Amino acid sequence: MRPNTGILIGNSSTTVQGLLNNLTRAVIGTVCSALSGGMPMVYPPYDEPLGPGYSLESQQLSEDAFRIIHHESKLCEVVDPLRRFILYGVAYRSDGGRDL
Repeated sequence: MRPNTGILIGNSSTTVQGLLNNLTRAVIGTVCSALSGGMPMVYPPYDEPLGPGYSLESQQLSEDAFRIIHHESKLCEVVDPLRRFILYGVAYRSDGGRDL
């Protein structure tokens, strides 16, 4: 069985004009990765379009976002967090809408 490596938004999704928007894009990609059962990695850092080398601030923001997603939201405690939700919805619809 192949391990799920997760989802990354990639460097092409980042822009110079709205650097902090890049952080939002990376966090959304990280949450999607965690929900799909992959390892949540906040990448790329928000200042990626400015050139090689990441600032200490962007590294700290990425680490903080990872900590919040991994430890505080607890999205990584279950291998596939959406599976239970999807199975519940399918069972609910196939059971005529009665509570399970």
